[in-house]
Amino acid sequence: MYKAKDGHLYRVRTAERRDLLQMVRVHNLSACRTYEPFRKQYPHLYTAFSKANLKSSWDGYFAKCEKNENFIGIVVEKLSADSRGNVTSRIVGVCKAGTLGPQYREHLEEVRGQKLADNEAAAYANLQTIYIDPAYQGLGLGRAIMGYFANHYSAKGCRHALTETLSGYAESPKFFNKVGGAECLGDYSEDPQKAVNNSAQAAGQDIPLKLWLMPDLSAMKMTCYFERKYREQQAKRAAVMTAAKGARYGY
Repeated sequence: MYKAKDGHLYRVRTAERRDLLQMVRVHNLSACRTYEPFRKQYPHLYTAFSKANLKSSWDGYFAKCEKNENFIGIVVEKLSADSRGNVTSRIVGVCKAGTLGPQYREHLEEVRGQKLADNEAAAYANLQTIYIDPAYQGLGLGRAIMGYFANHYSAKGCRHALTETLSGYAESPKFFNKVGGAECLGDYSEDPQKAVNNSAQAAGQDIPLKLWLMPDLSAMKMTCYFERKYREQQAKRAAVMTAAKGARYGY
């Protein structure tokens, strides 16, 4: 569980096929809002986020997850209870994540200027996509998803993560700085942020991307809200008991 800035409780968990339609709704809303400024520049990118295309994409991704446990979908859902105590949920954030695939491994090797050994590549997780419903942005839910991502892949032995963003999207650095930090890799002289200018084919259209390194997954890990509150209560109780014993026995 995660208590957001609006005071409500949200649950972050691994996605399931039954979540598909809700996930498509969130992905469509958020992606269209995010990439609206690039609509004229990259029209094929924008149309790729139609509900029909996203449904097909997520359906294929679930098939991939079922074959390879290194890949997961992540959702964050808002929990609500009515007067009778019946709990309902609404998915408001989605994420695709995995270990380092061939494409990202190749990009990292290009930046490093040398091949990666298999054990070195295994230290990297890959954040593929993350989207939050526009109505729920600014509440810390992206941070919650990143915490789940970090917890999951740290348990698999990953220490770092890679992701890519559209070069012109200025919000990426702000978000990464909030969730543990990231740096652009390489040296691209036209970009003061030292971006790697890769090209992704989207319906035949070249789209410049930035490659980001999240150097420390452990800095992004999060504990369960209730687990954290329990530890805080236990610590307070221990402090009170220690003070009482000290007063009683004079130490």
